[in-house]
Amino acid sequence: MATPAEVVTKLIHEFASTDFSRIPDLYAEESVTEVRFYLPSPNQLEGSEGIRRATTTQMDQTNLVNVEVHDLVIHETGPTEVVAEWEYRGFSVATGEAYSIYNAIVTNVVDGKIVSSRDYHNTVALLRNAGRLPELLETLGKPATWDERVNQ
Repeated sequence: MATPAEVVTKLIHEFASTDFSRIPDLYAEESVTEVRFYLPSPNQLEGSEGIRRATTTQMDQTNLVNVEVHDLVIHETGPTEVVAEWEYRGFSVATGEAYSIYNAIVTNVVDGKIVSSRDYHNTVALLRNAGRLPELLETLGKPATWDERVNQ
């Protein structure tokens, strides 16, 4: 069975491969993933099925080209807990530009499956790379959206 550090390392490289089909298999059925810096408001994904929905409906796999993992640092902070820091670099089809996205996650892995994860990604950069920055700015400018975000 893979160690927690190996599972997290595989997760990071699976996202870089831009073939997201194997990613849900790394999560336990009852896992909870909190994407704390997601915009316009934090996001929570329930279970491996929530991961599957997010990777098939919210992420455009065709937009990212030549994605590479850089400066990956894995901190084993407990028997099941792993903290990872890294940077993705690649090319965005939507913007026609190279990009860089910094990331950090705090995960718990039990029996070779991620059971919880707190994800901290640069979502402004993610949305910019997807060509969705104008949409984000419009949404954030709406008073109701701001109130919902601040008062969570």
